[in-house]
Amino acid sequence: MTRNIAALQSDREPRLTAEARRRQLAEATIASLARHGAKGAGLRQVCRDLGVAPSLVDHFFAGWNDLLLSAYRLLAERALEDYAEIGAAEDSPARLRLRRLIERNVSPAWLSNEVVGAYVALWDLSRTAPELKKEFTHFHRRRRQIVARLLAEMAGERRTSREIALMAAGLVVFMDGLWLELGLNPGSIPPARAVEMCWLWISDRFPETDRGRSGGQR
Repeated sequence: MTRNIAALQSDREPRLTAEARRRQLAEATIASLARHGAKGAGLRQVCRDLGVAPSLVDHFFAGWNDLLLSAYRLLAERALEDYAEIGAAEDSPARLRLRRLIERNVSPAWLSNEVVGAYVALWDLSRTAPELKKEFTHFHRRRRQIVARLLAEMAGERRTSREIALMAAGLVVFMDGLWLELGLNPGSIPPARAVEMCWLWISDRFPETDRGRSGGQR
C-alpha cells in the first residue's frame, strides 16, 4: 500500500506523463501529511518535500483541496484493491476470505506510519472539507458492500439483507476501531489478538457448526 517518496523522480530526470506527475504529487502529499500532520502539511510543504515549485501543482490540480482529494483517493484505491482481491478469491470459502480480510486490516502495510499518519491527518482535514468527507463516506460504503457480500455468502438464506447490512456496518466499525488503536498505540494490542477479537464477534453470529452450509473451514 505504501510507496517510498525517496524513489520518486526529480525534475532533472526524464519528463513524466501528466498522470504520472499527478500520482507523484499525490504520493508526496500522503508522505507529507504523515510526517507533518494536518496542521503542518500544506501545498508549499509538499513542494518543499518533493523539491518542486508550487506552480507545478497549480498546473495539475485546482488548489490544495483538489490535491488532498487525489491523495485520499490513492489511499482508498489501494485499500479497496486489497478488499476486492480478497473478497473475489473464488478458490477460498467466504469464511476464510473474511478472516484474510481481517488479517490484512491489521497487517504491517496497513499499520505503517505513512498510512495511519496520512489517514488521521486527512480525517482531521475532512471535518471542514465537504468534498473530502464525501470521499470518506464513499470509501466506507464500498468496504461495507464487500464485507456484506462475504457475510451474505456465509449466511445463505438464514438472514435478511437488512440484517446482513447492519452486521457488515458493525463489523467494519469494529475493524476500524482496532486498526486505529493499533496504528496510534503500537503494542497496545497484538495484531493476532485483534484478529481473534473480530473473529469472536463473527463466530458468535456464524457458529462453526454452520461451516458446511456457509462456506467451509477457517
